[in-house]
Amino acid sequence: MAPLSKAIQTKLAWIQHDGTHVYKGAVDPAWCIGNVPQGGYMLSIILYSAIAYQSLEPHNTQPDPAHASAQYLSASTGGAPVQVRIKLVSRSKRWTRLDASLVQDDSDGKEVERIRAHLLFTSLNGPGEPRAPSSGDTTVLPNSVSPFAKICPITEHPSKCAVTKMFGGFDMNKHVCWSEGTGRGSMVEGGGKTKLDWGGWWEMTDEEEDVTQSAALLPFFSDMFRNGPECLPKDQSPGPSWYPTLTLALDFKSRFPLAPVRASPTSKKSTPIAKRTVGLYSISQFIHEGRHDETVEVWTAPCAIGDKNAPEVGSEEWRKGAQILCVSTQVGLVLPYEVNARKAKPKAANL
Repeated sequence: MAPLSKAIQTKLAWIQHDGTHVYKGAVDPAWCIGNVPQGGYMLSIILYSAIAYQSLEPHNTQPDPAHASAQYLSASTGGAPVQVRIKLVSRSKRWTRLDASLVQDDSDGKEVERIRAHLLFTSLNGPGEPRAPSSGDTTVLPNSVSPFAKICPITEHPSKCAVTKMFGGFDMNKHVCWSEGTGRGSMVEGGGKTKLDWGGWWEMTDEEEDVTQSAALLPFFSDMFRNGPECLPKDQSPGPSWYPTLTLALDFKSRFPLAPVRASPTSKKSTPIAKRTVGLYSISQFIHEGRHDETVEVWTAPCAIGDKNAPEVGSEEWRKGAQILCVSTQVGLVLPYEVNARKAKPKAANL
């Protein structure tokens, strides 16, 4: 059971005659929801391979993922080998487009495509110094000098929070923890009243992890939240359920590795970035017979959960200094948990 940053790694195995690069890895069962690998984790494996593919370019002028979209065609198998096939679609001065296919063998040894993805790469600029948007620089980020700039929606500083109970019985609990406050929207400004939204702090517990170094971890983070149906009142929410992902798309907002920024022109210091912690905010707008949409924002955190040594900073200051890392949208289902349990129990992966 490897830490996440290792569990998503693949290696280039060979290059096909049409230029397709084939990367090989294994699905670590520690990162499963029940018996099925978490959807964001599987897209992180694809993204890691795509970043590696881009790094092979002699000058690599477009190293940064700008967008990724994935269709989940069938449930992946934990503890099993995996291949990621990356093929160049087009390359221009500003954009590189890649197709990706993640495949595994089924129980009969027949190759099955699990995920089909399309990725867009470019060269992103860092957030830079706080500045007002103009016709020549249309940028509205949390630290922008603009009334339209959205700041981190989580209102409770992580130093004031305590670790809260996570989903039970999952092996990933050995590698992660979170704090979601006292209610479904209690950590979000105006949340939990008339909206199916949720917010909290998510933390990797392995000392070697560093969320500031690679965008490849973001698909996993963007798929860890309480689904909209879970946020309904008890008399309306489903019982024990599995929420498989049908589609997942990410819009990447920050360049990696991350660098701290000042919250405003008057800020004397940059807002720190925690090494193993991120903020998550999710909202579900519509639910139709269990099929539901989710929008998830992933933010930097100023410190670790419950860090008593963190400096005292005003709410507006650290929330404006938080950086938005990505915004994801997905379509999920609500299925009885027995459907997940009937899947083959994942075996230990050879990582």
